[in-house]
Amino acid sequence: MDQQAESGAGGRATFSGLLVMFGATGMAQLGAVPDPADGQKQVDLEGAKHTIELLEVLEQKTVGNLAEPESQLLKEILFDLRLRYVEAAKAR
Repeated sequence: MDQQAESGAGGRATFSGLLVMFGATGMAQLGAVPDPADGQKQVDLEGAKHTIELLEVLEQKTVGNLAEPESQLLKEILFDLRLRYVEAAKAR
């Protein structure tokens, strides 16, 4: 696999970029942003739950190994997704 394919759009792959990607996926699954594939806002609670669980695994497995900005970003993304998940679940 070439370096451009590994990093996506030719930029350097980072842990923060991975977190942002998971966060954007979760936001789309919760209907907060339109799905890039069709432009529609759709709620997929099971998908969002899985995304949150994946981020929780990352949080558990990286304890003590992240720079403070990475740790803070992970906490903020998880907080936001969890809050939105509860709100979306209540609305159903």
